[in-house]
Amino acid sequence: MPPAVPSRPGGGSGRWIETARRLLSKPPPRPEPRLLSDLAPEFAAELAALLSARGEPILARSITTLLVVEPCRCSDRRCASFYTIPRFAANWRWPQGGSTLDLHASAGTISVDTAAGQIISVEVLDRPQLATTLQATGGIESGLAGDNRLHRKD
Repeated sequence: MPPAVPSRPGGGSGRWIETARRLLSKPPPRPEPRLLSDLAPEFAAELAALLSARGEPILARSITTLLVVEPCRCSDRRCASFYTIPRFAANWRWPQGGSTLDLHASAGTISVDTAAGQIISVEVLDRPQLATTLQATGGIESGLAGDNRLHRKD
């Protein structure tokens, strides 16, 4: 016989059950990843040119298929960084040989984090137009600020 559903003192079992249902329900769907070249074609072209100038032709060619999967969730208003693979995967792959390529951008700061020859995130600061574009397309989720792991100090 299954255990009885506990109720709160003084009744209120309906409220407890509703809270449990809400907590166990599926989370809202995440936006589908979008190509960087569709979201911000000028930035994608600049990123490809910067990687090529740095001597990274394979990474430069990969920009045409680079996805914006998740935004950086830090609270820095200057940030327009994003992950190109799910954040948990990037955080798992980074310690296994990740490296950061600092690019010499004409405006702001751009760094590319790679692991196993793949771009896993792009760190972008002081590019308000890119930040606005990501926000307008639903790429930046509100209320999730505070995770600052993308901005490494190593």
